[in-house]
Amino acid sequence: MKVYYLRHELICLVLFLFLNELVNGLHLKGTFNTNRFFKFLTRFGMQTTDTLDKYSTMGFIYGNISILNGVNVDINKTLPSNLHIMLTAMDYNYFSDYYNQRRIVPKTDACNLMFEKISKKAYFFGCNEEGKLLDFIRRVPCPNNQLCIDEDKQENVIPGYQFTYKMQDYNQPRFWYLSLVACVRDNCKWKDLASMDGTSQPLNKSIQEDDSPSYTIAYDIWLVNGNPNSEKKSFLEHQFTYELQDITEIYMCSFFIYFFILPFIVHRLKKHFHYLYLKLFIYVSVELTSRFLSIIHTLVYSFDGHGVIFLQFLSDLLEVVASSILILILISVAKGWTIRSKELKANKQSIILGFVLQFVLVLSHMISLETIDPIFNTNSYETVAGYFELGTRFLFMVWFLLELKETFKHLESAALRNELSGDDAASIETKNSNDYQENVLDDDYEIVNHDEEHNENLEKNEIFLENYTRDQRVEKYQKFYLHYGACCLVWFIYLPVLVFITSFVSELFRLRLLLSIRYFVNFISVVVLFYIMWSPKTPLNLPGKKGKKYEFTNIQYMYANDGHDNEDGHIVNVARNKDDENLINFNINDNNF
Repeated sequence: MKVYYLRHELICLVLFLFLNELVNGLHLKGTFNTNRFFKFLTRFGMQTTDTLDKYSTMGFIYGNISILNGVNVDINKTLPSNLHIMLTAMDYNYFSDYYNQRRIVPKTDACNLMFEKISKKAYFFGCNEEGKLLDFIRRVPCPNNQLCIDEDKQENVIPGYQFTYKMQDYNQPRFWYLSLVACVRDNCKWKDLASMDGTSQPLNKSIQEDDSPSYTIAYDIWLVNGNPNSEKKSFLEHQFTYELQDITEIYMCSFFIYFFILPFIVHRLKKHFHYLYLKLFIYVSVELTSRFLSIIHTLVYSFDGHGVIFLQFLSDLLEVVASSILILILISVAKGWTIRSKELKANKQSIILGFVLQFVLVLSHMISLETIDPIFNTNSYETVAGYFELGTRFLFMVWFLLELKETFKHLESAALRNELSGDDAASIETKNSNDYQENVLDDDYEIVNHDEEHNENLEKNEIFLENYTRDQRVEKYQKFYLHYGACCLVWFIYLPVLVFITSFVSELFRLRLLLSIRYFVNFISVVVLFYIMWSPKTPLNLPGKKGKKYEFTNIQYMYANDGHDNEDGHIVNVARNKDDENLINFNINDNNF
């Protein structure tokens, strides 16, 4: 029963996150009832206006707003001017005070305080016609099939629409905030619509509140960078807010980089199967899928201003999953797999821990996307859930360090084992022995060449170690893991440091900077994994690593632990082929073996 309710709650959370994202498109369509008083519509970054091409590089907000139904108003007639509510578009310097006053009661006082700062500078017909500096306000709804009452010239309005804002800033890009508020202008005084009656007169004390006017409006608004009628508008920038411009190119670059390296992984995986290769293949495939979904969303968005929000949501989810897969690959190498053993061994505790941490990482990221402030700060990492996500990454790092520490303890045994396993076509079968073993590295094991047809020439993986003594081999292993651990620690730590540094960067540039650095660092991590997995200069015993070839055919090695603490006195039995049943025995007593 608990599992059922947990599953039900998770499904509801995903649906809530998805459906809530549907209202965030920058081609805005929706309704607003004046009883709600205030509705924040969106924030949009307008690009810097080019002085040489002013009209083609300005920001434009245009659209239609009409009345749907009303109470104590006649929707079949044009509304009196003092019953029109306000559509506002303003930059942060004015919007912050305006937004913070919206909760004041009574609402008439809220209206006066919200518009106090801009009333003297903003143009308003009949009250402040000299306020040419700020064009922030449009009275809505607009008359059916006519321009809004604040639009006095048809040539200033985009054809086919009822109102148009033109935003220009020659110095820097800037955020503009669009909202609807049920404040009216009556005799040049700001009032709440609910304080008026249906005859456009102030509500008398003898009139009940139920007699106050209210209505619902429908809006269809576009926000773009550049003149929509200009032939010079950029296909990948016109519909996008400034902080998302060039985002499609970033997705495409990342996609084609991973698309280029995927065939090499597939080729290696088909020819020489190994679970680390499989994990790397899954990671690159998930990254590719994530980028592909983001590209589809942004390309559709460039046409209709909506995009496919579900694809972007799924892309974000897959990106977090890919990061967790990459973390598990790093931990797999740190566990000493291919050094301590050619088997991928993990106890139940490690498996459970891995799944729990991955689940927490994904869930915290999903919640952080929902708990961001869509008005003043859209950085998902600067939320409680975002900090929890970074904390989960820190726990992965602690796990990585513990595994690396455990591997360092067994490097000497690993050196001995790899002296006996010089071929990439062999597999190690570990046999637990209650009589002899103290840890998994001292188990009995045998190395058997299973492929009789395709592995006549066996390759030696550690060609750079073949002339070294065991102590020298251990030293080489230690250097390898020290460098590997240092690189991985940089990878684990860079994201929190990057988030901290970019918190001082304007949001107009932050997202592109974060994505570019994250994608680049993850790609470098894949390149490093390529090198340590496939270069003959690294000590990992993985199939397919090229080195010196030895002409052994169907050789079988048998190593038996004699149960003593010393590392000498081992017996190696060698059978040359299946027809030769005679075993050649070697007593090994050389300390440098």
